[in-house]
Amino acid sequence: MIGFLKEWITNIIIAIVFGAFVDIVIPDSSMKKYVKLTLGLLIMAVILHPVLKLINNDFSISNISFQVQNKLDNIYLKNRVEYLDIQQSDQITKVYKENLERQMEQQINEEIKGMGAEVSVDVVEDAASKDYGKLKKINVMIKKNANEVAKVEKVKIGKTENSETGDETSDMDYSQIKRTLSSIYGIGMDSIEINTSS
Repeated sequence: MIGFLKEWITNIIIAIVFGAFVDIVIPDSSMKKYVKLTLGLLIMAVILHPVLKLINNDFSISNISFQVQNKLDNIYLKNRVEYLDIQQSDQITKVYKENLERQMEQQINEEIKGMGAEVSVDVVEDAASKDYGKLKKINVMIKKNANEVAKVEKVKIGKTENSETGDETSDMDYSQIKRTLSSIYGIGMDSIEINTSS
């Protein structure tokens, strides 16, 4: 850029010196006014040369049109990518939740044989959050199978010292399930809710 500017100023100075020299050498005659006109046009051409060069090379309606179209396409593409990122993030979150629920159901079903478990999880779904995908809450619904006949224990008549009920054992099993889920998935036991249905 500096070299171009230096060359341009040098050409202007040479044209002015040449014009002054010709003006001195040409005698006073009817031709002198035509020579001055020609020299003036020459000096103007030298001064305007960079501007004319810029207009001839870079000024094109089609080029400007392509540049504007390219910018608009780029903006559209960025907006489309953001939209697809949001959709993709939602799909990823959905698949992630389904996989977690399936894994938890398998683990719980192994622990409580003879009953079925349905799990629903709540996770951080904001993709911009640093806690994205972190478990917030686990809801477990344990269903007792209706097809199976409940095991009846021996009936003892009289006083018994140890009267455990089935509900207490199931509560103990449920606390074990909570501990297992808490340790595996790194969620507090108070964020795990277990319900039963027949």
